[in-house]
Parts: sequence; structure tokens; C-alpha cells
Amino acid sequence: MSQNSNTNDRRFNTFQKRLVVIENRFSQQSQESQESQGSQTFKLPLKLGVEELLVDFLKGFIEFMPLYTEKVGWDMINGWQCDLNEPDDCTWGAINVLLALALRHRPGGAEGREKLALECIENAQSVSHTFIRNLDFEELRAALGLAILLMNTDEPARASVPVGIAVALCRQMNLHLNYEDNDRFWERKQLFRVTYILDRDLAFRTKQPYLLQDEDIELRIPESHLCDLLGTSDVALPLHIFNLRIQLVEIQGLAYDLISP
Repeated sequence: MSQNSNTNDRRFNTFQKRLVVIENRFSQQSQESQESQGSQTFKLPLKLGVEELLVDFLKGFIEFMPLYTEKVGWDMINGWQCDLNEPDDCTWGAINVLLALALRHRPGGAEGREKLALECIENAQSVSHTFIRNLDFEELRAALGLAILLMNTDEPARASVPVGIAVALCRQMNLHLNYEDNDRFWERKQLFRVTYILDRDLAFRTKQPYLLQDEDIELRIPESHLCDLLGTSDVALPLHIFNLRIQLVEIQGLAYDLISP
């Protein structure tokens, strides 16, 4: 019992230190951003072809990682297309994340697609310090989406900052607590579960401690619901892909616990 307590205390201290590093980085980036605000513009890539990309992405990606719903994705794009003004820095970053994910969802395709995806990722990284400004779901999605993009590179440790942002947002928004009477409960739960997956997966890949501790979480992480029946059209063989993904990272967490000092 004492050993478990010491381990938890050590992880909590590590968590606090990582958040301090992230906050210091935010402060520095925010100051630099304010200094260059007068000359900085938030232009977005051309809108041509976006609809086709989004149709494919939103129908496929959410089956195994429900970061967006189709409505959320289309609301973001339609809001961008209808607004004659430039978006603010946070919204600009969030849209760049969505576009980068859509561009990366289907490799290949039109010439220059990968170049555009990299441009979108760089854009999002340049304003990632804004993703913790308003404590809302748009910012959480942006942080999680950026983490997914960076984890699927040769240097997955680069995702540590956006994962840390996502964990901090979840804790400050109390997404780890059970608020079943909340009208956005399902959305809250799904975004927290995505955060849980990325936190454990990153820890396993980088050999760094995961931040979210099971004893602090009130939600049931892997669970089965009819609306979770994703990944198959065969009713006789339902596959809960998202739940299976969560069960996998739980195993990764146990593996990390066994090999960590």
C-alpha cells in the first residue's frame, strides 16, 4: 500500500512539473504572439476541395477515434466559409488541425497534399498556447488532434505538449468526473476517453509516466453501448473498436507500470 502511495505521489509530482513546463512555454509563446500580433495574419488554405476531404474523413476517422462528430466538423468548416473576417488565433489553429487530419487520413492523392498538411500542422503548433485559453471543447479537440498528428511521426515525444494541454483541460473542465445529468455528457465522456487513450499511448511510446490516474477518474472508461458499435456492418458480430482501443491502452499502462522504476 505504501509502495503504491509513493508511486502515485511520484507520478503526481511528475505531472505537476510537466504542467509547469507547459505553462512556462505558453507564457513565452503568448508574449511572443502579442509582440507580433500587429503583423500576424491568420490566413487559411484555399477552400477548394475541402468538402470532399471532410466527407471522407468524418465518415471514417470517427469510427475509431470519435474526436469530432460530423456536425462539429461541418459547423467548423461552414463557419469558416461563411465568415468574411479572419478567424481568431485559436479558431485558426483548430481549423488547421482539422484540415491536417483530413489531409493525412487518406495518404497520397492530389499533388501537394502532404505539403499542405505539414503547413497546417506548423500553423497549429504556432498557436498551440491558445488551446488552453477558454476551457472549451473546440480547444480540447484542437489539442487532441495536434497530439494525434505529432504522435504519428518519427518523434512521438513532440506530442507531449498537446497531450499535457489536453489533460490539463480535462481536469480543469472536470471531464474525469461523472456528470450524467449534463446535457453534453456523451460529448464530455468521448473527449475524455480520447485523452485517456493518447495519454497512455504516449507514455508507452516515450517511456514517460502517464498523467491520468485511474483512482482519480469517476467515469467508466471502457464500456459498451449500442452507439459504440463501430467498425462492422455484421450485426451478429459487433465490434466495439473504440472500447477495444481503450482496453489496449489499459494493457499498455499496466506494461508501463511493470517496467517503470
